[in-house]
Amino acid sequence: MDKLKPLTLQQAAGLAGVSPDTVARWCKRYGIGKQLHNKAPWRVDPAGVAIVAAGDAEALEAYRSNRARASATKSS
Repeated sequence: MDKLKPLTLQQAAGLAGVSPDTVARWCKRYGIGKQLHNKAPWRVDPAGVAIVAAGDAEALEAYRSNRARASATKSS
């Protein structure tokens, strides 16, 4: 997650104008959220949900690339 405070599914859904179930699917499909374990609530990145809601494929690719690099740096 970036510097913005993570959102709940309900908050992210309100921001994007979709249902919480849709945001949960986006979290799984596009990697815009995290769960500490399977039953934990989702923590959704506000920048990620805005990108997916806008349908900006180029921005989503850059977002996912940046997150992958950040994860690789943390594990090194």
